[in-house]
Amino acid sequence: MIDARGEELSKQVLARTGGRGVEAAIDFVSRRRRSKACIRSLAPAGRLVIVGTAPNPCSARTRPFRVDPGLMLRKMLEIPRLRYVTLAELAQTLELLRQKRLKAIVTVPSRLEQLEEAHQLLRQNAIPGRAAAVLD
Repeated sequence: MIDARGEELSKQVLARTGGRGVEAAIDFVSRRRRSKACIRSLAPAGRLVIVGTAPNPCSARTRPFRVDPGLMLRKMLEIPRLRYVTLAELAQTLELLRQKRLKAIVTVPSRLEQLEEAHQLLRQNAIPGRAAAVLD
């Protein structure tokens, strides 16, 4: 486990792996600086797995990161394609929720009059988990 709040992430990774890098880096938020550090941390034939991303309209700090195609070819790096869910999986999940076989966990439920505040928190990426509008 590496604490990315300390010294630059890729420097920590390379130091802990004797300069080799890691076979896979998992990026849960996909911020430009972190994604670039993940790429620099990969060993030859390594994979960057992007699991989540902060949506652009919600965060002014989010900018796309660019990948050097030459580096990708030289190190034989891979960024596999991921998908979130299919419509059928979403429908199945909603049915399980309706049957109360699953419970949705919402960390920030907001009534109509609180939505602007919730939206501001989303823009600041200050909401852990999920936010939801509660309609009476």
